[in-house]
Amino acid sequence: MYSLCRLIFFILYFSTFIEADKGELFSAFFYGLRFDGLVVAWSNLLFIFLSFIPAKKNIQVVLDSLIKWLYLLSNSIFIFFNCVDFAYYRYINKRSGVDIFNQAFGGQTDVILQLPDYLRDFWFAILAFTSLVFLLFYGWKISNRLQPSNTPSQQQLNLIHRIVGTTGICSLTLIGLRGGIQPIPLQLVDASRYIAPQYVSLVLNTPFTIIRSMESSRLPELQLEKNEEAFRYFQPVQQFNRKDFKNKNRSEEHTSELQSH
Repeated sequence: MYSLCRLIFFILYFSTFIEADKGELFSAFFYGLRFDGLVVAWSNLLFIFLSFIPAKKNIQVVLDSLIKWLYLLSNSIFIFFNCVDFAYYRYINKRSGVDIFNQAFGGQTDVILQLPDYLRDFWFAILAFTSLVFLLFYGWKISNRLQPSNTPSQQQLNLIHRIVGTTGICSLTLIGLRGGIQPIPLQLVDASRYIAPQYVSLVLNTPFTIIRSMESSRLPELQLEKNEEAFRYFQPVQQFNRKDFKNKNRSEEHTSELQSH
């Protein structure tokens, strides 16, 4: 799904990556799977956890419904943020980070007022998001049709598959949460190891940059002295009366007369 988003992103901004050779494009799509895997692991972490919870038949129906909508909702949200840069990338020339929330909900009321204009101008991003969510729902339906039968011999085989599958999924999830088996979890700067710096946006995905920018530390706000103490020495706001302006204008007139002589 994220590789498909990367392909759409590449087509929309083909002029940005037109100078990249075939090797660089292959690296972007291949190594981009590492960054996609981290996002998939984080977006489906609760879904994976609930899928392993055993329950009675009467509770299992409710649990299955909860798992289904949790899977569809969480992945739809992450896909939505990935589709945001289909339209927003042209303005910032990079993948969006956590600052996108500050711009949308940080007091900029014009974002809400201009929402109809955004929907009209960026219809292609909405169409792409809707299509991807449809594929997500369709994939869930197909996976349910492939459920094995419940015959006694099949149940014993399913138990073995479940044990092996659970071990494998847990291992892959732990690796995905870190973005690999390296000592340091996958970071934004790692994208530049696989492709030229001007093309790293093709390797990354927007949910990954949001997650990593949320974790990045910000510089502390320094206050060298209290405001009351500073105002004793500095007066940034000054009050003037009309008399002061008259005196100032007269002095300027005298100065201009002297200069003319």
